[in-house]
Amino acid sequence: MNPFARLIPLVLFVVFWAYVVWVCVRQLRSEQGNAPKWRSVVASLELFCATVSTVLSAFLFIHAVITGGYPFYHPVELFCIRVGGLTALLGIVAALAGKGRVDGHVAVISTANLLLWIMDAVGQ
Repeated sequence: MNPFARLIPLVLFVVFWAYVVWVCVRQLRSEQGNAPKWRSVVASLELFCATVSTVLSAFLFIHAVITGGYPFYHPVELFCIRVGGLTALLGIVAALAGKGRVDGHVAVISTANLLLWIMDAVGQ
């Protein structure tokens, strides 16, 4: 395999992680103004869920690269699939329920994370 082709997943993940960081910074810098309390709570929840799912994905990717991969039904991978999939699904639901500046971005991030977790689970 071409050595440059092996870098493609890493580049895609780094771009995705940078997008998540950009959305987090954008949410933290935005002013809520006189928005109702529940909207700010939902916005924080959706951003938290998307971030947790992305952090678990990053941990699993980096850990697999360092250790050389996982055997089938490895407990660490199964835990990350369960928790990451659940937080991605909660992020989608919260993004659909809330209204704010980053709802669309969080929905995209959570959907991408959910698809990654489904692919990982199918690969098991």
